[in-house]
Amino acid sequence: MNEQLYQHLVALIKEHAIHVTVKEEQIHLAIMYTIAGRSYNRIVPCMILYVNRPFDIYHKGHEWKIPVHELQRSIKMLSKEDQAFRTRLNHQKLDRFDVKRIIQLATYDVVRLSILDNSLPYLFGTIR
Repeated sequence: MNEQLYQHLVALIKEHAIHVTVKEEQIHLAIMYTIAGRSYNRIVPCMILYVNRPFDIYHKGHEWKIPVHELQRSIKMLSKEDQAFRTRLNHQKLDRFDVKRIIQLATYDVVRLSILDNSLPYLFGTIR
């Protein structure tokens, strides 16, 4: 994943996500995984999502660490399935709903972002 696309994802999450923000844009963490009964350690870059407002079962301060290779995997899957997504990806014009789908696929449906539509008025006024 190139740096420009990654920064675009981070900016969209920070701008449109209601309960979650990006705490660490990119930090390297040791991940342990098992293949054929053998354990391996690998240091991988991760995005850390931080709950800044409590919702559902998650309290303020809860964190999810999402490896960048999982983000890449979900982008690859979406680009194979959806021609419109692939076009937006090639032109670097992903929208907030694309980011929601990417995060949902990368976390195996654990994290579902609540997205705010900044073009719609609030119940008690408009966004300025």
